[in-house]
Amino acid sequence: MVKERDAAAATTTTASSGTTPRVQSLKLHVSNYVGKEGEPFLRWLVEVDTAIAARRISDVPSKVGFAMSCLGGRARS
Repeated sequence: MVKERDAAAATTTTASSGTTPRVQSLKLHVSNYVGKEGEPFLRWLVEVDTAIAARRISDVPSKVGFAMSCLGGRARS
């Protein structure tokens, strides 16, 4: 019971009004994918997917926008 309460306290915080608990999202850094020879695309996809889950992004347009913001170089064009 104590472990469950501590885990819940670690993932939520109370707003300044003290009435509405909010879940904090974790902002992970994702390296830019530029499309160079030998650059691991699948590893970049896993990084993006992990960051999307940590940021609690749920709608598809926002997921696509986030992934596109992590592109660089010729991969962006």
